[in-house]
Amino acid sequence: MKNKYIYISIVFVLSISGCTDLLVGSPPPTTPTAVFDELWHDFDQRYALFDVYNVNWDSLYHIYRPHLTDQTEDSVLAKTIDTLLRNLHDRHIGFYAYTKYKSFSFTYGEGYLDSAIGFDFVKVSSYYLRSTAQSMGFGQIIYGFINDSIGYIYLPTFTEDSGTYGWAGYFGAVLDSLQSAKGLIVDIRGNSGGTQSNFISISSHFFSKTQNVLYNQLRNGAGHEDFSAAEPITISSSGKPYTKPIVLITDRFTVSAGEWFTLAMKLLPNVTHIGDTTSGAFSGRLDRELGNGWVYSMSIEKITNTNGVSYEGKGIPPEITIHLAPHYRVSFSKDTTLDRAIELLSK
Repeated sequence: MKNKYIYISIVFVLSISGCTDLLVGSPPPTTPTAVFDELWHDFDQRYALFDVYNVNWDSLYHIYRPHLTDQTEDSVLAKTIDTLLRNLHDRHIGFYAYTKYKSFSFTYGEGYLDSAIGFDFVKVSSYYLRSTAQSMGFGQIIYGFINDSIGYIYLPTFTEDSGTYGWAGYFGAVLDSLQSAKGLIVDIRGNSGGTQSNFISISSHFFSKTQNVLYNQLRNGAGHEDFSAAEPITISSSGKPYTKPIVLITDRFTVSAGEWFTLAMKLLPNVTHIGDTTSGAFSGRLDRELGNGWVYSMSIEKITNTNGVSYEGKGIPPEITIHLAPHYRVSFSKDTTLDRAIELLSK
């Protein structure tokens, strides 16, 4: 059983290693206490962000473990694990449990509103793009013109599945179709993350030379501070970079690979970043399975920008922040953030 969460796909070796542990020797015990201990110890050995979220993992064990016995019902065990993991406030953590009577599915981290509630792509298409709205790459890239002079691209995700494999390869053709525009809006509000390969492929169309855009360190030891040396993630140019003015729009639901893309784009002199701060969930995700078949995921690395600054748990702030009143709701043709982007490119 495979549970789908936001991810950066750089963890295959670790995932294979974890499966090997389960295949060699006797299967792990599946009593409630054993299952809890298995998950707690795996996080203890592999999870990368205890310091970021200021969590004392040992103390949490002593808080929650005494509530369990080998006679604890699965529903109580699932809720106990859920409560444990919620202390980490990490959107790359997921937990899926199923019992005789009910399934439990949890994802973590804060749910953010503010500018996110002002975004509705149907409205953008109907009132801004109008008849120019098109899609390419199996529907993963949606684009068109605003006022006949500004190009617009909406990227809801960087992921792909069997039905959308290779969609990022169409991005160059989309940019070619928008070359007559005097500037470009790249809208990644609500971007759900995805693969490193798609992030690199899309980004390559905006860089004129090979450039390091961020650094990652992988948790690699038993100590909570044991990490590999920082390794650069590099973008190479597609050979035909887009160099006209660009406004990049993000919100609090721009996550994971969408945030990697944001860090990369902010290095370019022709890009202005507006909207709201991103989600703050950067790490690659490792998917794991417990002895009883329940599934979970965790963050296993630290990501920084090229200056060594981490935005994990905080998010990337835009150059121009656009906050909406708490009572604001989507109505008719108004998209305050998009209107500001249009204003910037109309000067």
